Amino acid sequence: MGSESLILVMGVTGAGKSYFINQLKPNSVTEGHSLVSQTKTCKLVQMKIGACTVAAVDTPGFDDDEDSDAVVLSKITRFLTTQYLLSISLKGIILLHDISSTRFSGSEKRYLNTFRQICGEHAFANVALVTTMWASVDKSIGLRREEELQIGPWADLISKGSYTFQYNGTPDMAQTIAVQMMAKDDVVLQIQEELKIGHCKLESTSAGAKLAAQLEKQLEERRKIIQDLNARLAVEKRSRNPGEKRNINQRLAAQREKQLRQIRARDELRAKIGEETEKAIEEVDNNKKRKREKWKSRLQIFAAALGPVIALTVNLILPLAGVKVG
Repeated sequence: MGSESLILVMGVTGAGKSYFINQLKPNSVTEGHSLVSQTKTCKLVQMKIGACTVAAVDTPGFDDDEDSDAVVLSKITRFLTTQYLLSISLKGIILLHDISSTRFSGSEKRYLNTFRQICGEHAFANVALVTTMWASVDKSIGLRREEELQIGPWADLISKGSYTFQYNGTPDMAQTIAVQMMAKDDVVLQIQEELKIGHCKLESTSAGAKLAAQLEKQLEERRKIIQDLNARLAVEKRSRNPGEKRNINQRLAAQREKQLRQIRARDELRAKIGEETEKAIEEVDNNKKRKREKWKSRLQIFAAALGPVIALTVNLILPLAGVKVG
C-alpha cells in the first residue's frame, strides 16, 4: 500500500462525521440531516492531502436507530481486524463531538466508554478530540462546554496525549486535522491486540465484555416485550377491520422485529472475528489464485474481504494508489 494510511472518523449520530469527510473530499459519503443515522457500515474514502495518500473511514455511531451497540461494535471491529491482518497502516482516530449539545448525554457516555476500550490507553496519543457545530452556538457557551469536556469526560484522554481541535466546518481546517494525524506513528488498538490472542470472541475483549453484560441484563425484559407484542397482535387480528388491522399489525410487527434484532445481537459478540476475518481473506485470495489472477494492491484484498459495500469504493481507491482498474 506504500505511503497510504487509514484514519478513523468516529462519534455519535449527528456529530458531523460524514460532513467532516465530505470537507476532505466533496460528495464522497451521504450526509444525514436528521437524528436517523445514514452511516450503516464503515465507509472508506481515499484522498490526497499534500504529499500523503489518506483513507478516511466514516464509521457508524453506537447510538444507531436500528442496529444495537453490539452490532455496530462488530462492524467496526471486523473493519479494524481486516486492516490489521493486511498490515495496512492506521494513524489514529478523529473523535467528533457536537458542541451545540446542551449536555453530555447517556449515549455519548456509553460511546466514550466503549471508545476507550477499543483504543486502549496506549493509543490515546493517536486520538484527536474535535468539537463541531460551533456556528450553531454562542462562542462563550461553546468555550464553557469545551472546558467542561476537557476537565470532565475527556480528561483522561488528554492527560495521555489526546489533543483537541475546534472545527470551524471548513475544508482547510479538516485537512489541518488530518495532516496532524498523518504525522503520528502507526498505532495498533487494544481491541486489535485482544482479538489476535487465541482467536478470542468479541465478548472476551474489554469493549465486548461490557456490551455483553448489558445485553444479558436486557434479554429477559426484551423477551417479555416480544410476548406482549405477540399477544397484542393476536388481539388486533380478531378485533379490527382489514384497513386498521394492516396498519396496526405493521407497526406492532416492526416493534417486535426491533426487539428481536437486539436479542440476535448477542450472537455478534460470540463471534470469533479474528478467525472469521482470516478465513475471509484466505478465501478471496484463493479465489483469485484459482482464476490465475494476481492482486494489484492490498486494498483489493481489503475491499473483497469486507464485502460489497467496501468493494464499491475500489474504483475510487485504486487509481489514487497508482493502479489501473478494469
